Amino acid sequence: IASVSRLLLETRSPDESTGATVEIAGGKLLRCDESALASGTTISVRDLFYNVPARRKFLRTEGTELAHIASLVTHYSLAHASKSFELRHNGSELLNVTPVSEIRDRVYQVFGARTLEDLIILEYHERTLTLGGGGDDDGVGDRVFALRGFVSRPQVQKLNRNSIYLFVNGRLIRDRLLMHAHTSAYHNLMPAGCYPFALLFLDCDGEEVDVNVHPSKTEVRFRHGSFAHDFVRDAIREVLMRS
Repeated sequence: IASVSRLLLETRSPDESTGATVEIAGGKLLRCDESALASGTTISVRDLFYNVPARRKFLRTEGTELAHIASLVTHYSLAHASKSFELRHNGSELLNVTPVSEIRDRVYQVFGARTLEDLIILEYHERTLTLGGGGDDDGVGDRVFALRGFVSRPQVQKLNRNSIYLFVNGRLIRDRLLMHAHTSAYHNLMPAGCYPFALLFLDCDGEEVDVNVHPSKTEVRFRHGSFAHDFVRDAIREVLMRS
């Protein structure tokens, strides 16, 4: 980011008496000074792509880029309920959430009481993948997949997949396999072309998921894709049927 913008970094570790202010423009270090700062880190980025006009022309309208930013901040505010998130644009507050101990409280902060009423909590589910017995998996221990979060009741029908929030090991993803597993769980419960709301956290061994599939890091590839797909589908379907 510092190579294509004017960046100001102000940071101090809790165990240090003073902090540092670092200013970089277009990848060039302008200054690095010792500073009296509060504990924590603040990063300010201005004039994005000012020195790379060819890249800048591919930016969309202000409204479109703001929508991308708002989506990203919203996603990570859901993934990290113990953190504060604030998003402002031209003096208007778009998001302001304070730390909470339960993801349910963060859903309330971001989406409101009405959305929360339409959701079903998906308590901790897990399924063990048994490995070994020859081939590439020989000698490898069993792997546990765990799923938790919220899914909407079938009467909640969105026109697109934008209300499906997926995280794998805390990483925001847009994975076709898990998207398909999620919509498959609603088979015969929702009209074609309609989509539910979901906030799902899938955790598994790091060896089970490759995050280096695409530069955006939002696409992943599971080592045992069919197992991950069926586990997610079955867990959601079970919750829907029970409710």
